[in-house]
Amino acid sequence: MFYLLLSIVALLLIGVFYWDIDTIIRYGLYVDKQGKSLPEKYRVELPIAMDGNWFIIPAYVNGQSVSFVMDTHAQTMAAPSIVERLHLKPWNCRPRKLTNALGKTQYFPFFQSDSMRIQSLNLSRPLILGVPSDNYISQIAAMPVLGFDVLGLLRWKFDMDRQKMILFSQQDEDELKVQTNGFTRIVDGIDGKSSFKIHSSSISFDAELDTGSANDIKVGNTTFAALSQQLPYRTYLKAKGDTECDTIHLFHGVTVDWGGLTVPDCDILHTSSLRDDNLFGALFMQRFNFVLAYGNSGGDLYVKPVTSYRPKPYLASILKFGFALKKGADGHIMIKSIEREGFCESAGLKLRDKVVSIDHGAFDLISDGLSDRLNEYVQDRESLELVVEREGRLIEFAIPLVCKD
Repeated sequence: MFYLLLSIVALLLIGVFYWDIDTIIRYGLYVDKQGKSLPEKYRVELPIAMDGNWFIIPAYVNGQSVSFVMDTHAQTMAAPSIVERLHLKPWNCRPRKLTNALGKTQYFPFFQSDSMRIQSLNLSRPLILGVPSDNYISQIAAMPVLGFDVLGLLRWKFDMDRQKMILFSQQDEDELKVQTNGFTRIVDGIDGKSSFKIHSSSISFDAELDTGSANDIKVGNTTFAALSQQLPYRTYLKAKGDTECDTIHLFHGVTVDWGGLTVPDCDILHTSSLRDDNLFGALFMQRFNFVLAYGNSGGDLYVKPVTSYRPKPYLASILKFGFALKKGADGHIMIKSIEREGFCESAGLKLRDKVVSIDHGAFDLISDGLSDRLNEYVQDRESLELVVEREGRLIEFAIPLVCKD
């Protein structure tokens, strides 16, 4: 009986292994065939598009206009509602097993498009993973993700100074030389780890590019432990689901050395519940003109600082007044983050309080772009007056300035 049990377990393990390997092989062969279908030389130009801090890639899938969030750290995927809207067809292959940033493993089914193009460039029939309906991405992703499987078919230049995006062939080395003239090359900078160092200190760490992250730099537990010994930081609580919360640590205004360049005024974030990864994201890359030079063995990153960079006030409300907002699933605006032991928490403001008004209605709580608009609004404010609803009662708060930097 014991040996029979061992045999069954072994067969199950072999089956699971084969299941994953078979999927990966079929998927890899399909993507390779796609890459070979592209012309040897081409050049496509279009304006750079942004949504908040994310880079947006406009495309047509099955004849329908769709905007993708560029994510160098993920595969191309879409929520169920988008799969349905684009009329994608199931692809005859076992689902792909993936583990997200929260450490949860799920199986993602493959879907196939009949056609996809970016401006005049035809990308044939890319595969798109369907995000399970109970995955947190499907609940927050209003746009599909264009991941490394499609991004890696070509090369991409983001000319932030001229607000122009240029797409060109992996085969065109002459074009690569033209587009990267005067740039700093970071070998394996797209899918490998590059070295960061805190300026004028001995602290260093490696990080991976992830344009799906809307932040400057995110660090895991190990790097946070090292940073926290030498750098000041602030601590926030962030609502997670209906009852739980994350602890966020923020190192604000940090200067880092990277690829021989000195990069000032960076925000380094640590989230307690995420995997122990170090990532530099889309906001960090907006400081540079850059080229994603994908190739057969990975991809090099070329960067050149922009002529003029003005940091976005994307953390202004939390830095100046110690709180941040978001629209809840029920449509109400609520407190999503609050500074730990800061004035707001001490005064009695709580996570998930429903915000009824700010400054007697002077700030618009209804229109889109809530976070960006609030961060702009607080720029020249020395105080705010909030009315919140909690357990059916209205409560007023007068919030003074917490920090001017």
